[in-house]
Amino acid sequence: MVIIRIRLFVFSLFLLVSQIVVASDEVDDILGASPPPAGVVFEMLTHEPSTWPKALSYIKQSVKRLRAKHPDMSFAIVSHGMEEFALLKEAKGVNAATHSQVQSLLKDNIKVEVCGTFAEWNGYDKNDFPDYVTIVDQAPRSIEFYEEDGFEVIVITELMLNELK
Repeated sequence: MVIIRIRLFVFSLFLLVSQIVVASDEVDDILGASPPPAGVVFEMLTHEPSTWPKALSYIKQSVKRLRAKHPDMSFAIVSHGMEEFALLKEAKGVNAATHSQVQSLLKDNIKVEVCGTFAEWNGYDKNDFPDYVTIVDQAPRSIEFYEEDGFEVIVITELMLNELK
């Protein structure tokens, strides 16, 4: 278990350091890809639960652009930073708009996942999240599964969100 925690920490640190890019360029790259990827997974990795509104705005705009060219493209969001705790049942009152927007994503066939391991490290379990949020054992592994299925990953960090106009 300690080895898994160390690997998750190192992997998360690696993502923060190595993949800080302006994500709109990534959407442009995906739009220009031939053939296009099977889908896009938005990896949320921030230190603040309050990042959801800006991240969701970016995600919705990106999905709209990508679906305009590739209507059959699949999408998912995988959250494994502190932002995942905004999706707790107990946080619904404070984050009602975020919860509502996440529910609307499901209607658009965009799956929303949070990391069960990170939740457990912070004293939560799957019962602490609403039914419209999927709990995965290990978010990094879930992202790997998406990549194996032909998805491109767009990493959403606080730095990236701050660079958006």
